Amino acid sequence: MFPTDYDDLQGSVDLTIRIAFLRALSVVDHPEFIMKSLLPVRPSRTYSIVFLAFTALATQSVFAGPLSEAEALARAASVPDAMALDVANRDAATADAQTVRRFENPEIHVGRERVSGSLGAGTELTADITQPLGINGVTGRLRAAAQAEAQAVEADITRGRAVRAAEVRKSYAECAASTERLTILIGQDARLREVERIISLRAGVGDTAGYDLRRVRLEARSVSVQKALADGEVRATCATLSRLTSEPDARPSEPLFALLQPIRPALEATNSRSDLEAQRYRVSAAEAQADAARRQRIPDLAVGAGYKRISEGGLSASGATISLGIKLPIFNGNGASRAADARKRAAEADLALSSSAIAAEREAAFARAVAAYEAAILAQSSAEDASRVADIADAAYQGGETDITDLIDGYRAAAEAQTAAVEIAERAAKARAEHLLAQQGEE
Repeated sequence: MFPTDYDDLQGSVDLTIRIAFLRALSVVDHPEFIMKSLLPVRPSRTYSIVFLAFTALATQSVFAGPLSEAEALARAASVPDAMALDVANRDAATADAQTVRRFENPEIHVGRERVSGSLGAGTELTADITQPLGINGVTGRLRAAAQAEAQAVEADITRGRAVRAAEVRKSYAECAASTERLTILIGQDARLREVERIISLRAGVGDTAGYDLRRVRLEARSVSVQKALADGEVRATCATLSRLTSEPDARPSEPLFALLQPIRPALEATNSRSDLEAQRYRVSAAEAQADAARRQRIPDLAVGAGYKRISEGGLSASGATISLGIKLPIFNGNGASRAADARKRAAEADLALSSSAIAAEREAAFARAVAAYEAAILAQSSAEDASRVADIADAAYQGGETDITDLIDGYRAAAEAQTAAVEIAERAAKARAEHLLAQQGEE
């Protein structure tokens, strides 16, 4: 059903604009707020249908968008593509390990020979199967190497989840910080607009100088520019959060300062890091491969069993056959063994370097997280004091104790202090994410 007259159309457009404004600001947390915000719209014959449709859309966006940090982490962990990637990597590594069996595949030989000459003609039929025994242990060591690599891949998957969780925590902090910076600018802009309105009225009756009006308008335009940039930053940072969580229009439901928590002491660099565990498994795999390369220079045995039938001059004979073979590694040099041994030494050296690097990384992440947390707590108290500075500046200007410059300076100082507190809190939240990642990715 469409509006049938101009008033109906105007009411529908007004309703649409109101809902779009509420969704853009992401300030709606309850359906009753939507109802109160939409009640002033003029009722019409299309009002009920349009109201229900747009309210459903707005409510869906409201409840789909705002996420706590825990909800964002849960959504990111259950993203289908990320889960499919982990499953595929695990399946591939497991399949690689299963392809290496205890014995090599057997070989079947079938032959027919016919010989003719002055003594007559003869035919010989043979069929046998030969099985290498693998007594040199090469296949066993290769299987052990493949199994160790599969365990390393599993540890890599665990580490990948921790890295993704850190990305979500950082993105959540960035989205929350940009949203709060925009909120500060919106508040500052509202104050300036109100001052501009009051000064305009006073200037109209000659109660104040035109300079005050021009000065507050100039400051208001400057804040409007900053607000436009901040709005773009909100969309950009929150788009990253939406991508990581697969949640359209994702927005934080927690204030930035609520993310701050006391930092626990760093764990010791032992086996708790899954990436370090993966490297240990790869050292084991390299050792097994080096051992397999050495064992390839040991002769190997193969046994065979089959059937043989001989026909000659109308007579025939048949019976079972047994054979024994030896695989001689005559042309096997020691190049493969040297290469495998070098790879093993490289894996061991890489593990040693990573162990020391992780220990230093943990200490550094812990120091930064503690310092940022303490700074954020101090900045939070400063921001609370800054909010009162603007009120004091308002009262002083209205009482004639200060001029417009002092009023604007008070507004600006309050906004700068609040913005600085948000930036420090964002830095502290990111430092916490790095600290958790330096441990294992969990609290």
